[in-house]
Order: sequence, then C-alpha cells, then structure tokens
Amino acid sequence: MHQIPHEGDHRRDPLGTADGPADAVGSVSPTAGGTGTADRPQADDVSPACPPPLSWREVIAAVDRQAERFTVPRRSGGTGRIRGVVLGSGPTIFMSGGFSGDVGLFALTAWVLREQYRCVLWEYADDCDGSRSADSGVPSGIWQYADDLLTVAEHFRSEPMLAYGVSFGALVTTAALTRSPGAFRHVVLVAPAAEYALTRRERWLLRRAVRRRFPLARLPFWRHLQSRMHGLFFPPFDHSRLWYLAANLGRTPIGVAARRMLIAAGTDLSDALAELRANDRLRLCVIAPEGEAPGIRRRREHFERLLQQHRLQERLQVEFMHTSGVYPHLTHPHRLRKLLEAFMGGRNDAAAEATTGANSP
Repeated sequence: MHQIPHEGDHRRDPLGTADGPADAVGSVSPTAGGTGTADRPQADDVSPACPPPLSWREVIAAVDRQAERFTVPRRSGGTGRIRGVVLGSGPTIFMSGGFSGDVGLFALTAWVLREQYRCVLWEYADDCDGSRSADSGVPSGIWQYADDLLTVAEHFRSEPMLAYGVSFGALVTTAALTRSPGAFRHVVLVAPAAEYALTRRERWLLRRAVRRRFPLARLPFWRHLQSRMHGLFFPPFDHSRLWYLAANLGRTPIGVAARRMLIAAGTDLSDALAELRANDRLRLCVIAPEGEAPGIRRRREHFERLLQQHRLQERLQVEFMHTSGVYPHLTHPHRLRKLLEAFMGGRNDAAAEATTGANSP
C-alpha cells in the first residue's frame, strides 16, 4: 500500500491508490459532521525515499474526520457567515480558492503540512441568487472578500502567518494585503493578477449567467475540457484525482463563478500594490506553474512587472514548478510542501528541489 511521510516518526500513513467513481467520497465540507478527534489511519514502515502519489480518497476522508469546523461572522454584519475547516498545528497558513471549487481541493496539501503548520481552509460567503444586498451575505466586491480573509486571519491570529491564494484567491489575498500590509509575513500566489481584462461580449455573457443556479458540471463537455486543460499534470496511472477536480469545480453554481469573474474584471490593484511597501518583513512568492494558459501567464507577468515598478522586486521570488499545472496543491502536494517550507525558512536549495521536481512526485 502506498504511503506518505508522517513527520517526526519512523512510521507512515497508508495512502494507497483507490478505485471507484470520483464522487464516491465526500468532500471536505465546513458544514459536514466531524469532531476533529478521529484517529489517523494505521501506519506501516516504509523507506524514507520519494513518497508515492497520495491516495486522495483516503486523505480527504481523513481530513474530513480530523479537521475542526469553524464559523466566523462577517465584518459587514447581516446574515453572512464565513465557514471553513482547520487542520494541524504550528504557524498558520490561510488557503484561498479560485473562481470555482471548495476547500476539498486543498485537503491533500493540508494533510502533508499538518505536522508543521496549522492550515486554515476557508470558504467564500457566496450564494447563487445574484443578490448584492447588505444582509444577503454575498460579497459585492473584491474588498468584501478581502475583509473576509482578514476576519479569518484575525480569528486565527498567530506569528508568523502565511497566505496561499490561487487565481481568484490570489486576487483576494493581494487585495487583503493592500488593505492591511502587515496581515501576513509570507504570501504565495498561483495565477496572480492585478486586473482582469474582459471583452464586452464576455461581460455580457457573464451578466446573463449571474442568476443561473445550475452547476458548472452541466456545461457541455465539462469533463472533457477539464481533462484537456489539466489531465497532463495528474498521476497517469490513476485518473480518479483528475475526475475529482472536475467534479469539485463542477459543483459550483455557474452564477457564483460568473459573479466572481465580474468582480475580478471590475478590480484594478495596479496602484494599490504600492501599499505593500509598508510591511518591511513581507515576502512574496509567485509560482509559475508549467501548464498555465497564455492569459494566466500574461496576467502573472504583468503582476510581476508591477511589483518591480513599485520597488518590491527584492521581496519577490518567482518559482517555476515543473509538471504541476495550476492546481499544485492537488497535483503535487509533496513538492508544494517543500516549496512552502523552504520559503518560510528561507532555504533556496529546498525550494529549487521542490520546483524542479527532483526526488519528488
């Protein structure tokens, strides 16, 4: 049975390849049951060599049992609540997701980090009715999302704190930093952007989609598109993790994803990035993953140029991650762990090993 390392012990957690349909295992849900006190899977001795790819089903089930649920009131008041799960102990890492999907996408990385870090996986306070009223609990702009992240950070305050954001989550994290530059000491971003440019037709289509309630998975050729975009970066001998990604992303209502895209299109943080200079201890890491689409690459490179224009280049490091795709927390959690540990500890040699994929799946 395949296994992943259990730090601080000579034994390992069993994480073998699983069979069956991707929807057979429940996702890590902030509203699901669980006490956070379940025992770990039994362990067996293995070699300390390169850990094999995670059996995501067993890991997600273990995270679902062991993670503690939390609910935090939003700053804006009303009926809105921020929900999420927390796993592990140590310095706190806040993980912010993309335009679609839920916290289950971070479960594998949270699992391999749990012995060294406290991972806070939080959900956006969204609904899918298109409402923008103050009492609806729906963030009406990027600053409301940023305030939600800062609210969660205040709830779990510790030193030092790290933020990890992906696509829309990278935008939310960046906005939170411009509003409160001292909130985080280390920030890791995948697919960051200071602004999103959409055509008039794209905006028109998104406005029509905002009030739609059906899930993204009902769009034509959904699984085929996910396979074409992300399939190369998952373990070739087990496609079930790829189908888990497709199913997880596909559960998001199209109205929620459309609203987030419109909010991103209405955001421009180009000038606000100058506020980051106020935190002398801030360190930024931008992951440039193999497999990023041309549009994602252009926005990332523009983001990096803006940081240089604001004289932040000495606080920025850009790491190329080989064969990872834009979901490294799901495709290669061990390598992402190495990168995060090296970035937090300032060990560039370990970061190089993590990003090139040397001795790691």
